[in-house]
This record gives sequence, structure tokens and C-alpha cells, in this order.
Amino acid sequence: VQVDVVRRGQNGRRLAVVCSIGNSPPRRPLAAARRLLIRAERGDRRWLAGRGRLGSAVPAWAGRLYRRSLLVLRTLTARGTGSVAAGAREGWAHVWPRDAAAVALAYEAAGYSVEARRVAGFLNGLDLDGAARFDGDGRPIPDRGPQGDAAGWVAAASEATGLSLAERGRWRGVPDYWEGAGGDYLGNAIAARRTAAVAAEFAIGGGLLRAARDRD
Repeated sequence: VQVDVVRRGQNGRRLAVVCSIGNSPPRRPLAAARRLLIRAERGDRRWLAGRGRLGSAVPAWAGRLYRRSLLVLRTLTARGTGSVAAGAREGWAHVWPRDAAAVALAYEAAGYSVEARRVAGFLNGLDLDGAARFDGDGRPIPDRGPQGDAAGWVAAASEATGLSLAERGRWRGVPDYWEGAGGDYLGNAIAARRTAAVAAEFAIGGGLLRAARDRD
């Protein structure tokens, strides 16, 4: 990406962001950038045409939110591998199994089965006991340990897309979505579908506990 200042004014300056392949920028960078944007917009429109419909009773604002949300998911998803970045900014441009699994479920619900299976397939190849988050190529990022809800989320994405999963993974003794201290947490038990454990270890008179045996 090459950034050129093309106009200066009293109240600031206007920037042209020029995207090109190779080391040599195009002779007419603004025209080339417009062509890239037009092609990208047309591609997005063609892709959106395949979405599932929400129904005639849905308000217009919900339809716009639906379409924009799908485009955000498409932008964050690697077309070749199915890895899904949690966000497009520093510290978030990694793959968390729970986030990516939710994207797979959303794709499937919206009618994009190919994309959903690609994301679920990527998740199935991860070493969920290796880390909380992963690079786009599936390598564990070692700064945070595994999370107990990851296997449950991957299992849900796999089942929704028709993929098989050999094992769910452990949920006890590891952190939950807060990525803090290890323990036996309600969120992990629910993700792992341990119904008996939820009833036996987390239920109290007024509801449910986040951590087993935590009565405070």
C-alpha cells in the first residue's frame, strides 16, 4: 500500500491510498484505485445476492445491518484458508475459536454453506490445547493458555456445517472467555454441553454461579 498526499488545504490534507501489485505503482494511481474499488464493490454485491432473505416483515434498518454485517464477516475471513480475524486492528487480528465459530454459524444461517464449512474446517485443524488464539495459518500464539470453551464452540460449528469432530477437548481446570485463572467455569461447561455438571456444580437458589464451588 502506497500513501500519497495529493492535495493540501488550509484545514488539513487529502490522502490518496493507492493499492498496487508489485513494486511499481500505476502511472495514474487515482484511476487505478477507483477501478479496484469498483471491482471490489461489484464482487461484494454479487456475493450478497446469494444471502438468505430475512422476510418481508423485517424493517429496512435491520436489512441494512444484516448486509453490512455479512460484508464485515467476509472482510475478516481469509478466502483461501477460512481463518477469521477477530478484528482489523492491532491485538485483535488473530483467530479466537469462539469468535470464528460464531462466524461459521452466522455464515451457515445466512446461506453461505461453503464459507461456513471452510471456517469450521480451519477450526478443526487447530491445536485447541496449545493457546487461546492463533495466527491466520493456524499456529498457536503462546502468550495466553487454552480456553475451556474453545472445543465446545468448534464442535458447534462442525455440527452445524456437517463436519465430524473426533473429540471435544477439556473444560475443567482451564480459563474461560475472560482468559484469566484456570478453574471449573460455567461457560466452559455449557460450551462442552456438560448438562449434568451445570446442574450439580453451578446451581444455587438464586440462579447459576460463574465458577464451581464459588459461593460468594
